[in-house]
Parts: sequence; structure tokens; C-alpha cells
Amino acid sequence: MEDNEPDSDEGDGDGDDETFYQRARQMFIHSTRGDFEQNLQKANLTKREIFIVSCGVMRALVAKRCNSQVSNTIIDEAKLLEAVLKETHARLRKDYRTVVEQNMTQAGS
Repeated sequence: MEDNEPDSDEGDGDGDDETFYQRARQMFIHSTRGDFEQNLQKANLTKREIFIVSCGVMRALVAKRCNSQVSNTIIDEAKLLEAVLKETHARLRKDYRTVVEQNMTQAGS
């Protein structure tokens, strides 16, 4: 069968590479999130937050070497870093309270 219609993901010759890149990037993000959610449903797991990250971008953020090229490729790296820091802080506060409570109990004995 012959297909006379142009493919929707192919440029029309006068398209902008940046626009094509942004469209492809959004399609990748949407597809990845959808696939992950489907996999969670198939496995009867609860819905959870999805982070799409690149090792190189994450390394640049953590090392504080984020330049314009890196910042243009960030997807969820900053959100993941923030979530990890919040969880770490919450756990440290909980552990600190537990230690203080144990010390107070031992001191009262």
C-alpha cells in the first residue's frame, strides 16, 4: 500500500530544528510517563511520581556545573534532587527526635 501523506514526525523542509527537537522531546516525555504508568497498572502497583532523569544532567546539577546546554536538557532532575533532599531532611529530623526521646527516657530512668 502506498502512503501519500507526509509522516507527522518528519519535517516539511522549512521547519525549525529547535521546534522539531522540542516536539520530539515532549513526545518522549509523554510516552515515557505513559509507559511507566501502564506498567504500574499491569503490576497492580499504586501510582507514584515519575522522574525522568539523565545521569549527565544530574551529575552537573549536583556538582553545580549547570550551564545553558545542561539547563536546556533538564527534565525532572531538579525535581528529583529536591524530593531526595526533602526526604533526607524528614528522615534526619525523625531520627534526631528518636535519639532525643531515647536519651530523655534513659536520663529519666
